[in-house]
Amino acid sequence: MFYCTFWSRVLPVILMVLSGIALARQPEQGNGSVNMTGSIIDTACAIAMSDQHQAVEYGTKTTGEMIHDGQGPVLSFRIHLISCSLSPLLQGHKDWSWFTVTFDGKHDDEYFGVTGAEGVGIRVSDQIGNVAQPGVAMPPQPLSPGEQILHYRFQLVKDHHRMRAGKWHTTIRFKVDYN
Repeated sequence: MFYCTFWSRVLPVILMVLSGIALARQPEQGNGSVNMTGSIIDTACAIAMSDQHQAVEYGTKTTGEMIHDGQGPVLSFRIHLISCSLSPLLQGHKDWSWFTVTFDGKHDDEYFGVTGAEGVGIRVSDQIGNVAQPGVAMPPQPLSPGEQILHYRFQLVKDHHRMRAGKWHTTIRFKVDYN
């Protein structure tokens, strides 16, 4: 009788403890999150992700070279337009057939200015030699469906200010408009 009474009282307690252990949650091993942003726009083309933010190391030039040569080496960069469509999704809008690219940044007369050194600026030009003026759209170019790669050059050039040596940097932004 003691045996039956003992197990009838202890067994429910043992079962509750064991079921609690079985249902116990595993401790967290780590967690995290991913924040995402973006936009959906009705535009003729997208700009390839790899071309949206570019960084270029220009190298070193001496003040003597800049005074004597008046310019540094020409470096190139590109803007890769992808998924181009000539027809907008929004009804009532005319088809796209042309695009313009506008470069903007620190102004230094006809060049893009730099911070750090003085007496130099950046000249930006397209593959046919049109020179970009800060904040002014480049000449229109025809738009093609699919992909289009736009090639540009930039060059460190001496301006009319007095030359002062120093590390320099600049940011030149670009935007593409469709007509």
